[in-house]
Amino acid sequence: MQISKSAEPATTPSRQRLLTGMAAALREKGFKATTVADVVRHAKVSRRTFYEEFSGREQCYVALLEQQDRRVVDAVRTAVRGGSSWRDQVHQAIEAYVDVVAADPQVTLSWIRDLPTLDLVAVETERRSTDTMLDLMRELSSGAAFRSAGLLPLDETTARLLVGGLQAVTAAVLEEEGPWATVTPTLTRVACAMLQESSQVARQTL
Repeated sequence: MQISKSAEPATTPSRQRLLTGMAAALREKGFKATTVADVVRHAKVSRRTFYEEFSGREQCYVALLEQQDRRVVDAVRTAVRGGSSWRDQVHQAIEAYVDVVAADPQVTLSWIRDLPTLDLVAVETERRSTDTMLDLMRELSSGAAFRSAGLLPLDETTARLLVGGLQAVTAAVLEEEGPWATVTPTLTRVACAMLQESSQVARQTL
């Protein structure tokens, strides 16, 4: 879910072990209680190796969340089939997103609960994440199936509403440990309606 267009550090074996260790620590005790010692214990590496890759636990934590973002983007791009109808592509994208966040709910919940406590780091991380999701939505809604149906690419305001709504629903379902099976169809239906409405409004202003 690539967060930034800027170059990212190469994921060395040690770095990946530490990211995996951070994820394990989050599942075990949450970010607030997690220490560098917890991360290296799960990663089975030394503290020296940790500090060769990261300046501290916050940097490691943000790197894990950025990796999760990239996984979402990759999963959505892989799931969306170009030969499908535009409605099916919307469903495929949402289903792929749900599959990734539901596969590791503790990490997603940590993003929701713990990232905001990091102040300026949280603001910048959230901004990059939102920008990436906006880019992805505009990319997908510019596809041939959407054009053939007479739909225009999502405008920024509608895309932001979709991203915000998706994140809010994700938080509610994970917090309440609710079922995704009944939520995914609703998300698909609302997203399709917003795509159609966005195109109608855009045409009226041309």
